[in-house]
Amino acid sequence: MSLQISYNEVVEPIVTNLINNQLLNNLTADKNESRLFKIAIPENARNLSVKLFGGSGDVDLYLRKAVTPTEKLYDCRSYNNANTENCLISEPTSDTWYILLLAYKAYNGVSIEVNYIEKEAEQVLSLIHI
Repeated sequence: MSLQISYNEVVEPIVTNLINNQLLNNLTADKNESRLFKIAIPENARNLSVKLFGGSGDVDLYLRKAVTPTEKLYDCRSYNNANTENCLISEPTSDTWYILLLAYKAYNGVSIEVNYIEKEAEQVLSLIHI
């Protein structure tokens, strides 16, 4: 008699850290592949913006606070027949926000831009314009 042990290996997704005002170019994925990003949002932030643009194919955008978004669970989703996708959270809570790019069709040459406004910086700008 022999004993056979098997287990399912759990593979954690690779998460790319982003910072405010970051632009990444030339993203590529095959159909149904996903890419995961995250960005830390401070308490004084507003207008968290995630934009996809350029390239060819069809990639969809999902955004979620604190945990990885899915096709069914997200705080913002943007999808169409191209690569121009936008998510805007006007008052994001301070936390880590996760960004999922899902290739509805293979895509190539896509750019992602992520930014937010810090309320303190906005107050300084409005004082300058007085």
